[in-house]
Amino acid sequence: MSLNIYRVAIDSVDEENLSENINAIVILSPTASLAISLSLLVYMVRVGRLGRAVFGYAMVAYFIAIGGKIVLQSFTSHYTTPSPDFSNTLLGLYYGLQTSFFEIGFAYLFAMIITRRGYNVRYAGGYGISLSFAENGLLLGLFSLIQLVSIYMIIFLGIDPLSNMLSEELRKRNPELFLSTTEILPLVGLSIVERISSILAHYSWGVLVFLAAVMRRPRYFAIAFPMGFIDSLVPFSRIAGLYLVELIVFILALSFLLIAKTIYKSVGG
Repeated sequence: MSLNIYRVAIDSVDEENLSENINAIVILSPTASLAISLSLLVYMVRVGRLGRAVFGYAMVAYFIAIGGKIVLQSFTSHYTTPSPDFSNTLLGLYYGLQTSFFEIGFAYLFAMIITRRGYNVRYAGGYGISLSFAENGLLLGLFSLIQLVSIYMIIFLGIDPLSNMLSEELRKRNPELFLSTTEILPLVGLSIVERISSILAHYSWGVLVFLAAVMRRPRYFAIAFPMGFIDSLVPFSRIAGLYLVELIVFILALSFLLIAKTIYKSVGG
């Protein structure tokens, strides 16, 4: 779950006012995402709710799901450009269905494998946190942090011709990364809020699919499956406004958490 916040929020950028290097402030978002995700992961280990197999299978489930989405989008993305024939509503369904089928579906599949190894409901929270760590601690946390720091250092050190090529390409594709601190700071803050929403959502459906698997109650999977449609809001960020969409996403993520915690508590979690 990731809106390209910097791109979505700014339709046009005055290239004459861009800085020479990307604004280092953007590093705060993946740093915060990594720190929060890692803290939650460590907590689950300390309280005995996360085993190696639970963590490992969650990682495999998530990255197989992301690989599946990438493959699907590589074959279908040219059919999904918003147009009179393909509305934002259909595009939203396109994103939402992918998250539900791939991320939640594979999370459920691998949860069923884990339960055969004797893990019980106690580990549901650890499974959910592991799924959220895969996206927010690794993919959009550590990996994004390494990428941004590398870009910044290459341009800063002036490693030619790589630095010039990289700077020119980024100014064409992502000029918003070169905005002033005043302009980009609110977007960084919004990006951090989005990561928190993602953590809550992944944790929630992770808990539910784990409970569905270990307790053999498919209805919990049925409750988790529609949560993937939170990604269906992505295309509406330009129409409804980024701040409103992120608020709705955050409220939905909180509601997912409430549902998951209520069910988890009812079964002794």
